[in-house]
Amino acid sequence: MNKIEELFYDEFIKVDASREMYFNKNIDEYFIYSLEIKQQHPIDIYIVDFLINDEYIIEIDGHESHKTKEQRYKDYKRERYFISKGYIVIKFTGSEVYVDSENCVLQTFDIIINDLTKTDNEEIRSFLKAKKYFHGKSFTRV
Repeated sequence: MNKIEELFYDEFIKVDASREMYFNKNIDEYFIYSLEIKQQHPIDIYIVDFLINDEYIIEIDGHESHKTKEQRYKDYKRERYFISKGYIVIKFTGSEVYVDSENCVLQTFDIIINDLTKTDNEEIRSFLKAKKYFHGKSFTRV
């Protein structure tokens, strides 16, 4: 794991450990306690920077990985592969993580919560509406 990936991981663990500042305890217990982050995780022939709950891939791309047209093509091909397998891919530049790792982690949580609220389970939708976290198709940060 490189230094930029360490920044993201450390921030993820810090925010995850003090989630009360970001999520209400009820919604936290309902969804977020199940978050599991794996570092440098293999998926078939690829290794992803992070995998959350075996569903969300976090990729942090440095400048070096996108210098040439061929490198960009390989990256797009890789991303399409993950999407075709049902993964949700969340990408950040190394600069974004270096400048504001907390914001990158909070954006990641937003994406995960938005995805979780797309459920057809009426019980979950009712719970979210009652807590005023879910309005139609969007999540509202508390």
